[in-house]
Amino acid sequence: MPVSARRARRSTATALAVTLVVALAVLLVTIVAPAPVLALPQVDVDVDPSPEGGASDFIDDVIDEQLMINRICFAMNARNSIPGGQDAYVELTYIPPSTGTATLAVYNILDQGLLGGKLPPPDDFGYLCTDAGVQAGMCPEVGRVLFRNATADGTRPPHAPLFTKVLKFKEVTLPYRVRYDVTVTGLYCMIGMPLGGFDEDAEVMATIKYVNAHGLLPAVDYPKLPFYGVTCLVYLGVFLMWMAKSALHWNEILPVQKYISGVIGFLVLETATNYWYLSDWNTHGEQSWALLFLSAIMNSARNSVSLFILLIVAMGYGVVKPSLGDDMKKCQLLAAVHLVFGALYAGFTLKQSDHKGFGILLVIIPLAITLTLFYVGTLSALTATTQHLEMRRQHFKLAMYKNLWRLLFFAGLNLVAFFVVNSVWFSKRDDVVFLARWWRWRWLLVDGWLNLLYTVCMLAICLLWRPTSNNARYGLEELVSDPLEDEFELDVPDLFDQHAERYPGANKRRGDPLAEQTVVFALDSDTDDSDDDVTGPMHGGAAGNGSPTRVALASGMGQAAAHLRSRSPSPIRGGGGRVAPDGKY
Repeated sequence: MPVSARRARRSTATALAVTLVVALAVLLVTIVAPAPVLALPQVDVDVDPSPEGGASDFIDDVIDEQLMINRICFAMNARNSIPGGQDAYVELTYIPPSTGTATLAVYNILDQGLLGGKLPPPDDFGYLCTDAGVQAGMCPEVGRVLFRNATADGTRPPHAPLFTKVLKFKEVTLPYRVRYDVTVTGLYCMIGMPLGGFDEDAEVMATIKYVNAHGLLPAVDYPKLPFYGVTCLVYLGVFLMWMAKSALHWNEILPVQKYISGVIGFLVLETATNYWYLSDWNTHGEQSWALLFLSAIMNSARNSVSLFILLIVAMGYGVVKPSLGDDMKKCQLLAAVHLVFGALYAGFTLKQSDHKGFGILLVIIPLAITLTLFYVGTLSALTATTQHLEMRRQHFKLAMYKNLWRLLFFAGLNLVAFFVVNSVWFSKRDDVVFLARWWRWRWLLVDGWLNLLYTVCMLAICLLWRPTSNNARYGLEELVSDPLEDEFELDVPDLFDQHAERYPGANKRRGDPLAEQTVVFALDSDTDDSDDDVTGPMHGGAAGNGSPTRVALASGMGQAAAHLRSRSPSPIRGGGGRVAPDGKY
């Protein structure tokens, strides 16, 4: 095996291994990484319960773990943050069979440092108000979540109003609603827990309704709604322009362009489905599982079809090869397998189950393998096709594939940046200030970044492969890109016959990764003094009165003196040098 072939195989194997490891790592990180907005730091609590009886008996049970377990955090958009928005609020409805006593508190996450305070003796520090705290005027009611007086501490005022309340269900009629008005956009936390010190049996059941200025869609997901709406309109505009261009140049449409037409049409439906799903959620306040499942399936299909199109384009389908033969079936099978496991992965991630992690693990490995095969196959095929076009000197096609190389390189750099940003975000998941400042951009890491990158790449591909009147340049017929490239130079014509006899295998093209072809040209020399009567084999005859002398120019003859600058079927025209009747310059 040649050294270059062994090196190519080693490089392919190395790329395969590295890509597989990276794909597994990225997919595993998406599983184990917690949601950054909800992964909030716990507050260190140092509770020193009173050894004496009284209302502080229940403080024995109030520790930091219980506070955090009974705490939920969420993002809210206030009215002034959305043009034409409505009043924003959080409504908690207590329903039967709630019994006993419960405490409730709502605060902006930036005010978490105000949670808890120093209590008078016999208490030391606590998070719930006690009898001693009431007597000292620190809090109005026993059992309320305690917030320090920021003004008294000499610090800034709270970022948003602080809400705290104690509910005794025997004194209210269920269902009982408690509303907190949101006037400042940001992250908020709610603490709701039963107080066992007042009643032996305390049980709390409630429903929560989040009403943002934009509607019922969670604030962290709201940017996706206009994003998918704008993306759908962009794809629709591109699809209409593409079909108009296709109609103008219908007879010159390439097979690859037909595939791209289908992909653009599918993207319009996929983004419209995503917008429909989010809009329905924003209106009704509940996820439509049918729309969510349909959106996940269409997203998986989009990824599989896009990778399939990219692979067959890299292999030269419709540009270098009229058909891929069995390779086309292999590509279709790979796309189908990737679609199946992608759909299973989406189903497991959407399913609310304690055992979904194991199910994801079962499908993530084959999904990573198929993704790796797509990446490695595309890069290998693109390299081979580029080398083939360089050997054949097809400059228009070569320029198109070089632009595709640049596009893939750009996408690769963006993926590296995406991985770096995700790593930084993950490292800052316990930083309250960081989360409060950047939560609005979380959607970029979840959906926006990769979808935006996909849109940019798709638009670039549509620009490169758009239907034009020059489609023949990219078709299977090899056209001349430069009038001067019809020339060929004959340095040592007398040696060709001897070279062909001594080295019968010299007419095998070396270095062409896609094909081994022999190209034969005819050189006609006349007995008269005319030096312009030179015809090619496509014309099948000699010019002038003398019998032609045919010289076979084998492609790729090493030291051979024939340099082909074009594969045009047109007659070979003189221009690089005049051929005398005796075959010499």
